[in-house]
Amino acid sequence: MRKIKFMLLAIMLMGAASSVKAQEVFNIVLHKAENVVNNPHANEFDLKVNQYKVTALRYIATTGIKINGKVQEEFLNMQAYALNVFLQKYMTAITKTPKESRKNIVMQFVQATRNHPLYKDNNKEATESFVKDPGGFTPFSLNVDWEKALEEIEKAK
Repeated sequence: MRKIKFMLLAIMLMGAASSVKAQEVFNIVLHKAENVVNNPHANEFDLKVNQYKVTALRYIATTGIKINGKVQEEFLNMQAYALNVFLQKYMTAITKTPKESRKNIVMQFVQATRNHPLYKDNNKEATESFVKDPGGFTPFSLNVDWEKALEEIEKAK
């Protein structure tokens, strides 16, 4: 977790030096994902993973505003960064694991996301929409505290 905070701090300091917005990490992750989603040449895998990122980031921001009236920029940055790292670790683990053992890896990552809901949101139909997608590559809820889920995965390694 310290590594994440250090890297985020470094990114934010670089941003401050070039006078970028405080919400830079969140915006960068969101815009990169939106660019892939809007690219007609994106392959199905990249499209689905990035559609999940866009949906999850929008969920975090809009639900936070609904519940709290506002969302702290640092919070959005940390969640976006942790989401991005979590998904990178997930994809790396899946590609490096023999096919017959992948189910265990998927379940480990899914369980980490289930163990750490971000909001008290009872709208399971919406928050679990990617979990129930049989053709999806990201079987995760939208309601995830990504910092805590990432920390759980890193501790398990």
